[in-house]
Amino acid sequence: MLKATLNDIKKFLEIRNYPCTILNKSEFIPVEQLVIELMRDSKERARLLLVRATQQNLSASDALLGIKSKIRIYQEIQFIVTLPFQVVDEQIPDAARLILLLNKGLELPGFELSESDRLIFFRHAFVVPEDDLDERIFLSLVGMIELVLDAFAETLEKVATGKQSLREVIEEAKTLMVSAAPGDSVEK
Repeated sequence: MLKATLNDIKKFLEIRNYPCTILNKSEFIPVEQLVIELMRDSKERARLLLVRATQQNLSASDALLGIKSKIRIYQEIQFIVTLPFQVVDEQIPDAARLILLLNKGLELPGFELSESDRLIFFRHAFVVPEDDLDERIFLSLVGMIELVLDAFAETLEKVATGKQSLREVIEEAKTLMVSAAPGDSVEK
């Protein structure tokens, strides 16, 4: 088991050849964060996974719920990736609908749209005991986030920038599903 602190996570990742660095809290950075360099996207742009660990004391919740347990400190681990493009104003409705469709079908949903910044993020958070972060689960989450980004970021960018409509994306997906179905034939 791994201690759920940014320093311990950084050491763990560096041993596994993940380039990463800690950004300390400052006037421009609201909380200390670990920045992990993921594989570059199809356009060779950097993909940075921010990891934040925020201490959570659940003893007040335990008392309210009548849970009798020794007091433990928990950490909320939050993963955030900002996709490297902006959403065109006219495309906000289609981008939002696509995000809803994707999140509905994903094992690890987490795409978000910030209309005010015109940015798309992937964000996932979970809570673990501070001294009990399972390394396999942590690496699996990092890997799943990379997989989700590889699978859908390009399509999100096409819709967000107006290069492809949501309707075209849905039609392509239907065509792929029909052609991938073994032994099925479609009559027109």
